[in-house]
Amino acid sequence: MPNSISTIFSALLKKIAAILLAAVLIFNWYGFQPLMNWLDCRADLQMAEHLDLHQYNEADLIEISVSTNLPYTNNWSSFERTDGSIEFNGRHYNYVMRKMVNGQMIYKCIPNQERNKIANARATFFKMAFDYNKVSESKKQDSNKAPSVKKTMDDFTEHRLRITVPVLANENPSYTTANILLVNGFNQLPFQPPQA
Repeated sequence: MPNSISTIFSALLKKIAAILLAAVLIFNWYGFQPLMNWLDCRADLQMAEHLDLHQYNEADLIEISVSTNLPYTNNWSSFERTDGSIEFNGRHYNYVMRKMVNGQMIYKCIPNQERNKIANARATFFKMAFDYNKVSESKKQDSNKAPSVKKTMDDFTEHRLRITVPVLANENPSYTTANILLVNGFNQLPFQPPQA
């Protein structure tokens, strides 16, 4: 009787472990990106609420000037409240105010700290998820201190060019990757030109 209980218990634990691992896998495949997008939207909405209530420090604002190249524009007497966001050097900023002066649109922006934290978490997750082999190989190489040559499948397959194209949809850019086969013309044998 005790053996049957322990076998049932161990089978139950195996099933629970399998279900948990499957749930983690499915979350990595389908749940992580929607979660990060939802957190980004929530951070933008919270920042917009704080900006509408003037809950920010004027000293934190930075100015961005953009040439508009529009004829017959009038200079604005004061700044007006505007919404939007921009990413510059990997940092996220939200527009606070804008003003047209001498054919240039001047934006005052504030750093969105919450969105920057989310972007850092996303980058850390992807680095941990996809650079695991590189980290483990570098640890092995550091421990051995001996250079090694490892053949990869790329050494035996055709050369390909990888192109990443931004696709804009609903103000959130996504990226599409295309692999294009490169024709290696340098390996072809020269032939005799035709006689004149």
